[in-house]
Amino acid sequence: MLIHRDRLFPAEPSVRKIAKALYEHVRTLPIISPHGHTQAAWFAGNEPFPDAAKLFVQPDHYIYRMLYSQGVSLEDLEIGQPEPKDPRKVWLIFASHYYLFRGTPTRMWLDFAFQELFGLEQRLSEETADAYFDTISEKIRTPEFLPRALYERYPIWYFYLFWLPSYFSAKFNLNLSHLGLPLIIVYNVSAIGSIGGGWLPTPFCRLGLSPNYARLTAMIFCAALVVPIYTASSVKSLWAAIALISVAAGAHQGWSANLFTTSSDMFPRSAVGSVVGIGGMAGSVGSALFAFFAGHILHLTHSCASLFVIAASAYLWALVILYLLAPGLKKVEFTE
Repeated sequence: MLIHRDRLFPAEPSVRKIAKALYEHVRTLPIISPHGHTQAAWFAGNEPFPDAAKLFVQPDHYIYRMLYSQGVSLEDLEIGQPEPKDPRKVWLIFASHYYLFRGTPTRMWLDFAFQELFGLEQRLSEETADAYFDTISEKIRTPEFLPRALYERYPIWYFYLFWLPSYFSAKFNLNLSHLGLPLIIVYNVSAIGSIGGGWLPTPFCRLGLSPNYARLTAMIFCAALVVPIYTASSVKSLWAAIALISVAAGAHQGWSANLFTTSSDMFPRSAVGSVVGIGGMAGSVGSALFAFFAGHILHLTHSCASLFVIAASAYLWALVILYLLAPGLKKVEFTE
């Protein structure tokens, strides 16, 4: 056995018992992660990985940087080559240096993958390298190990950060080495929207609107800016798509800045923290559910069109619901 079922739990028995009980309640919940080591192009193309070295060694800088730091040349690992000429040799080099990863997080997640995905229970070493290479290379060519099949098998969903590279890759054939500028533009515009959204009610107040209605007007303005995003799936120009998504991302941040401020506008100071906490929890649950269904929609339709239509209308529907629940954003009065 490569991994112990109680790994990473506290050593003290009574504390470990509590930790394990808590873990059992959350172990099957999705991981909402803004960071990952997978490439969007894997899921867009859904092609099988050719061999173990191509899957584990070449894409993971945690692995080849460790080996390089211990004297293994990047040329021997064939880093930077589109396809390794001798993947078995690359794997043997990795296996013969696997002891270097003892006690590292890399070793933990590799052993987890080796045991849970591929059924390997002997430690990877120079002696077991060929058996590992053959077992892994054989399995990853099967339909069950295609990127999208693995994506659906494990409850790990990624935020907007990872949907954008997938969209740009599928729509405009951009690989990850050319995604820098589009993402830089989108996320910088979103930062501007976050600041501008907080300022936006001010000019409406100067026009004579009450603070509450100025806030609602600002949210309507932001919601309207998001609507054109529904055309993003049909535009032919990369820069038109970047412009649409940038404006939508900035409007989203502006909307959020005003939405969070409604809690301090409406509720007493003592209740603001609780209201924001409840709202944040609801938002996280909604994000998890949306990400789950988004993955299935993309898998079934192979298109982002439905997602952009939902995104285009979601803010207007949310504004209607907000107004029905809190007409005029009137201040809430608590009675003792």
